[in-house]
Amino acid sequence: MRYFVILTLTVIVAASCGGQLPEDQRKALHEEMEDRKIKKISQEDIYKKALEEGRLVLESVDSDNIDSVKTACKCEISNLTSKDDLSEVELKLYEAYEFNPNGTDNIQKEGDQFLIYTKPQAENDSLAGLWLIKFPKSEIVKKI
Repeated sequence: MRYFVILTLTVIVAASCGGQLPEDQRKALHEEMEDRKIKKISQEDIYKKALEEGRLVLESVDSDNIDSVKTACKCEISNLTSKDDLSEVELKLYEAYEFNPNGTDNIQKEGDQFLIYTKPQAENDSLAGLWLIKFPKSEIVKKI
């Protein structure tokens, strides 16, 4: 009985406190709640967004700002010009583009956590280099 009385008094006191948030904090709280809503996203939507992000990153990259773009986009950027020192996945991608150097940009899945954007650089019908941008899948999902 004592616990019931204490609980009842606590609820009454808490309910009587008229906690009011300023308008800007209320708006920020609602935006945060909206961002945290569970959404159903298809694999197709994720791949489309990754392709779009890869193209945007590649447009903004030059030799002077690669590190800043990596940090801003939370991705890894490589310009592969030879088969030396490549991981197994990178080697397979490089060899595929050697076979078809005039191919288009593409998205590949690496495990469950990463998406790889690739775009070949062709010269005289041979592969001169390969842009490879590795995105964490979670970062792509957040941008949808």
